[in-house]
Amino acid sequence: MQFRIRSFPAVALTLIGVGLAASACEDGARRATPVGPQFAGGPSTVCDFKDAVKLARAYFPGKGKGSIQDLVLDKLKEMEDDCDAGAATAYTQKWYEVAAIIEGVLEDDTAGDPTDGDAFIKELLTIASASGPIFNPCGVAPASVCSPWDGFPTLPSFVPALSSGAPNYGTWAVVDLGSSTAVCSGHRSPCAGIDPALEGDVWGVEPSLTWGAALHSRRTVVFGSALDNASPTGEDLFPGATIDAYEFELIPHPDEFKPDVVPPAVLEVGLCSIGDASSNREGLVQKGAGTILTETTLGFCLNETALTPGGSLLARAGRLVMGFLDPTPRPLWAAVSRASPGGSTGAFSPFYAVEVPVPATYTFEDAPADAIARQPIPGEIGPAPVVKAITTSVYSPIEDVLTTITVEKNNGQGPDPDFVLTSDNPEIICTVNVCTGRTQADEDPLPGFLVLSGLKANKTGAYRLCVTGQQAPLEFDKVCAGPFNIRPH
Repeated sequence: MQFRIRSFPAVALTLIGVGLAASACEDGARRATPVGPQFAGGPSTVCDFKDAVKLARAYFPGKGKGSIQDLVLDKLKEMEDDCDAGAATAYTQKWYEVAAIIEGVLEDDTAGDPTDGDAFIKELLTIASASGPIFNPCGVAPASVCSPWDGFPTLPSFVPALSSGAPNYGTWAVVDLGSSTAVCSGHRSPCAGIDPALEGDVWGVEPSLTWGAALHSRRTVVFGSALDNASPTGEDLFPGATIDAYEFELIPHPDEFKPDVVPPAVLEVGLCSIGDASSNREGLVQKGAGTILTETTLGFCLNETALTPGGSLLARAGRLVMGFLDPTPRPLWAAVSRASPGGSTGAFSPFYAVEVPVPATYTFEDAPADAIARQPIPGEIGPAPVVKAITTSVYSPIEDVLTTITVEKNNGQGPDPDFVLTSDNPEIICTVNVCTGRTQADEDPLPGFLVLSGLKANKTGAYRLCVTGQQAPLEFDKVCAGPFNIRPH
């Protein structure tokens, strides 16, 4: 999944959306309404709760009247009645009530074997009434915008999420839709005031506004676990972090969060850690296929602040972006504290705590070609020049970089005072001879890229097109392409 989310010098993250067109097609097909879904192990017999009852007795503590186990068994009787009646809404509501009981026994460390818990949860998710599967967390929402879980109908393994301590550091929580409190690894919910010096590394996810605002007011379980994965692009993992990568998932799985409201209602993910980046490097969060996420501040991590290169506090406004090709929830932002990495995302696709060099740069993926005055400047390959913001280590794409675009004289004497650069592209804003735009966010089709479409020059001559960027805590150099000529009509 990609619950998008942010990242900074001590790392924390927020994410915005996600995805390349190819993955969008794959995930779109995957989330299409299944015909006769085949669940792992096969669907349960119609409203047959015998296995669920057996597994509940194995997993939940206590025996006899008033025990937690007794409470769950009573709930299962009610759920069986709902199933027999075909009452999906009532059944689903009680499933979340049972999920909250699971959260409680995990926090109290009284839960049974995670494999029993995994089988129990799967049983309740796949039990069918006479008309089909009874669990319906999406309500009337179509499969194009909501699915019961990421990868539906194939069930994930819940064993890591139900496991306490190393190496899984599991997460399982039913969120309070009216709350903005974080859910954290190690079965901490609500999660606040984490001191990694005392508690070790803790990954967490929190909403930018409230859980309900980001999750379309749907009752939701957040679950996740640590990953033993390297950076997808080969960036160095964050020094000193004991949990380098983590994945969060949601039940149900929304196609997107709400990045288009003002302010955006999204989810933010991050790592609270005592690790520290190496000299002239910064801790950031990397997501999914490799995008370096924008940093932000995490509320659950003590003394966590997002820093600009000069050390002042960064107050970064959320950008209103909706990557229509991205099939995963969005966004997650990334953020970094002085001593921890962070970020945020959609299906929660994997998040990686990495360190990258402070110096960052651009490449011209398509350099400008000769153009006609007052006509759009083409690329040498395509219809417009294209640049990409990248790290100087292994060239990972960097999302949402505020990019400054200028045109300079080819003789190296800097800008021409009589030169005027304009743009027909509403995403590129120009003032006299300086334009600005942002590289695509993680949820967009081409994260880290900026297509310089619609740029027009008023004056003939030989010029160079140059770009530089601003994305704290990284520092971008100026990169120029050229020469190219502006010719008269």
